[in-house]
Amino acid sequence: MDSFKFSGHETFACRHYWLKKGYDFVAHQKKFTADNAVVDLGVGKNMVISIHYWLRAFDIIDDKDDLTDLAQCLFSDDGWDPFLEDEATLWLLHYKLQKKRYASIYYIIFSELRKQFDIFCLTFAGLISLSARLLVNGTSLLKANASTASCSLIKRSTRFLPLLL
Repeated sequence: MDSFKFSGHETFACRHYWLKKGYDFVAHQKKFTADNAVVDLGVGKNMVISIHYWLRAFDIIDDKDDLTDLAQCLFSDDGWDPFLEDEATLWLLHYKLQKKRYASIYYIIFSELRKQFDIFCLTFAGLISLSARLLVNGTSLLKANASTASCSLIKRSTRFLPLLL
């Protein structure tokens, strides 16, 4: 990474439907620099800038503001998950966010900082130990929830594997 980027989102975290809204905006050949972008997106001027930033950060558009293959696969009319209802989609977007390194803080936290602190590097034994300490009404949170949630997540996420490479 040549330089770090910590601005461009105009202090707005990415909102739930912004990626879909931004996809539809770009798919209709509209430009973020156009005067009517505020009206077309239905948000304020700074939010238009922020939506543009987050689309790049999540690898929905490239540097020329063209839609990526990921965007087409997820958000098109017959896309896999246009409204981000599947947990696997959120994991994929999280992966793309830190891999692209456009929003530097995510790369720093999840790729570099985690190497410095053991809390990010839980082993299986560490998870068992943590599970034993997180007892709620005599049932371990990890034991009760992890097996069913992770199995269904793994089954659903296999369709994303080609996009990760």
